[in-house]
Amino acid sequence: MAANFGAERLVVGGGARRAAGTTEEDYRRLGEGLDKVTDIAESFGLSASYHPHLSTIVESPDELDKLMPLTRIGFCPDTAHLAAGGADPAAVIRKYPDRIRHVHLKDFQQAPFTFLPLGQGELDFPDIIAAIRESGYDSWLMVELDNYDGDPREAAAISKKYLEELLSH
Repeated sequence: MAANFGAERLVVGGGARRAAGTTEEDYRRLGEGLDKVTDIAESFGLSASYHPHLSTIVESPDELDKLMPLTRIGFCPDTAHLAAGGADPAAVIRKYPDRIRHVHLKDFQQAPFTFLPLGQGELDFPDIIAAIRESGYDSWLMVELDNYDGDPREAAAISKKYLEELLSH
């Protein structure tokens, strides 16, 4: 369906956490599944990437490091989810520069946990943007805000203004 609507990319997450704990087999099976996703996406002319996400088995930097060698799928860093999982988003981007196929920019505050418009939270976006530029990625930067107590239109305007200012340097 994505290809029929002219999409160029397919971003997927996944890897449910077991109540009994995550096994190495879980990572192996996720890697195999992501390779199948990659094959299917490519058969429709789409570039597939994996998006690490809170509440999955790929939340922390160590968990991402377990998965990446087990699959050839591209990487979609989500700055807030990476940071909330304990990573430095810029460092992760620098670690996997050749795998980046799509980028989600999102800010957050750790305590109390909340997602925020860009520049309103704790993330070092100048370093994140520098890492993206260093990687050679030169495509869409998607600004997201998973949930927000304020006005969504105002949040979008804040993020847009911040990103325009940041990218002008």
